[in-house]
Amino acid sequence: MRCCRRRSAMASRGVPWVKLSRSSRGWWKGQVVIAAGLLLLVAGYWYALSVTRNLHKRSASGCHDLPAGFLVLKFSLVVWIGIASVSLVQMTLQIIGIDCSTDPRGMGFARGHLVGGNCQLETAAPGTNHAANVRLVAQWLEDGIPSLICVDAPLGWPVPLGPNLAAHTAGAPVPTVPNQLFRRETDREVKRRLNKQSLDVGADRIARTAHAALGFLDQVQTASGVKLPMAWSPALPLAAAGVIEVYPAATLIAHCFTASGYKKREQVAERQGILGQLATVLGMPEDVAPMLASADALDAAVCVLAGFDFMAGACQSPVDTELARKEGWIWVRTPG
Repeated sequence: MRCCRRRSAMASRGVPWVKLSRSSRGWWKGQVVIAAGLLLLVAGYWYALSVTRNLHKRSASGCHDLPAGFLVLKFSLVVWIGIASVSLVQMTLQIIGIDCSTDPRGMGFARGHLVGGNCQLETAAPGTNHAANVRLVAQWLEDGIPSLICVDAPLGWPVPLGPNLAAHTAGAPVPTVPNQLFRRETDREVKRRLNKQSLDVGADRIARTAHAALGFLDQVQTASGVKLPMAWSPALPLAAAGVIEVYPAATLIAHCFTASGYKKREQVAERQGILGQLATVLGMPEDVAPMLASADALDAAVCVLAGFDFMAGACQSPVDTELARKEGWIWVRTPG
């Protein structure tokens, strides 16, 4: 509750959703490191060249310590490789947030990057048509950057549902209680931890969204040529992509942010307040207009935050991993 009061007070004072949030400053620090590395490489190259020329002259006059110049050049190269490696580590992962819907225009898409231990949100926008939506995500994946796709939709069904329905005949009772039949273990876990009940994928229209989400991911995989397996830990292989299931409302609650009352078109002020809260944990893009205008774009941005939490190791992992691999698992941080 303490973090909720503190963040609510910050939002009420109008915490700006501007470029230079805490994470944005981390982004600029990363760029400074990269620039410093380039300068060091250039300086090392010219110094090595100067030393080598001097040694050439000494060699011509009878001195034979020319290899020393190459040692200097080798040292400069090693230093640069080290700095370049650090710079690459700072930008090794992109996080793609997808707010799913059966209506392509009701979807939302956001893209961010992990930079220097922080997350910089780069863009967020509502969906348009199905082909354009698939093409957008496929193009992001084709950049060749290791990617984490965070999907706001159930990606599995309760294990008891299939056997119960397969064995059922018309008119006969179903022995399994509804909450065990229609809800997954991850749905019950989110309810226990955050007191937020997700929709029942076995008995609600969210099942259609789940079906659409799985089809969408399959088409993105085909269009991009990038395999999209489920990710079960932050240790993503290099040059790979992974998918996790997220729940924006749960992520907002876990961060003590506003989690309701912002979905309607006219609730711009409420979305602005949430953007102010997000700016305390994410670097924000210059253009936030799409997130002000569309709750779908805003939810996609929250999906990116959920991915950031996942990569930071802040999310609760499933106890029964075998069950989670069948039903799916909502990755949401531990509150506080």
